[in-house]
Amino acid sequence: MPTHDLRPLLADRATRPQSLVDALNAELVPGAVERYNSEFGPRHFGRLLAEEIPIEKTRLSAFRGRLGLLIEYALAVTIDKMLEEDYGDEFRLSAEVVNKYPDFYLRDSPGAQLLRVDFKVLHDESDEYSARLTTPVAELTAGDDLVLYSAWRWGRSRLFGTELRYSEIPGALVVSALAIATERDERLRILGGTVAADGTPMLAGGNKDTNYGKINRIVHPSRRGVRLDPSVEAFLEFVGRYVPGAAEQVV
Repeated sequence: MPTHDLRPLLADRATRPQSLVDALNAELVPGAVERYNSEFGPRHFGRLLAEEIPIEKTRLSAFRGRLGLLIEYALAVTIDKMLEEDYGDEFRLSAEVVNKYPDFYLRDSPGAQLLRVDFKVLHDESDEYSARLTTPVAELTAGDDLVLYSAWRWGRSRLFGTELRYSEIPGALVVSALAIATERDERLRILGGTVAADGTPMLAGGNKDTNYGKINRIVHPSRRGVRLDPSVEAFLEFVGRYVPGAAEQVV
C-alpha cells in the first residue's frame, strides 16, 4: 500500500483540501513521473536522432499541441495503473471524452466523480506559455477541483541498444484549481479588469482578455513577496524551476 492512503484524504477533502494536494505531490505524482520517464516515454514517444521535428512556427505549435495531449494521456494512464495496483477497483482515472472542463475525473468503482483534474502540459522551449486555466471561480470547489501542471523537455534514452530522444517530464505538480483561479482573477482586478457575470474576463478598456489564465498571467508582480495560498506558492516555484522563460515574462 502507498504511504499516503487516499481514502481518508478524499473523505476529508472538503475540510482539508491541502492535505490531499500535499499527499498527491508527495507520492502519486512523482511516482507517475518516474514511471513515465523510465518506461512509457522512451518506449512510446521515442524518436531517432535523425528524425527531425518541425521548425516552422505554425507547424511547431501544432506539433507541441499534439505531443502535449499525448503526454497528458500517458501520464493519466500511468497514474491510473498505479491506482489500480494500490487500490484495486476502488478508484480509476478516466478521461472527459467531451471537449470541456476537466480533462480527467477520479472516479470510484460505481463511477461517481470524486475529483475533477485538469492537465496543463508545458514545453520548456516554448515561448507561447498558453496552457490556460479559464474555468470560472464559481464553477470550482477547493476539495474537488485540481490542476496537474507537467513540464516536458527533450531527453535522451536508449531502447534496444538505440539512442533516442523522447519527451521527458522533469517535474509535475498538483495544485488547487480554485486557488489558481482566484489568484488569476485577483491579477485581473489589480489591472483594472473585471470578470463579467457570465465568467468572461474583461480588461480595463472594455475588451475581452484574450490572454486570460496563461501561466505567466496568474500572479501579478505586486503579489510577489505576499503570503499566498500554498498552491499558488507551489505553482510559482514550479514555473520558475521548469519553465523559467514564463517566469521571466510575467506581466
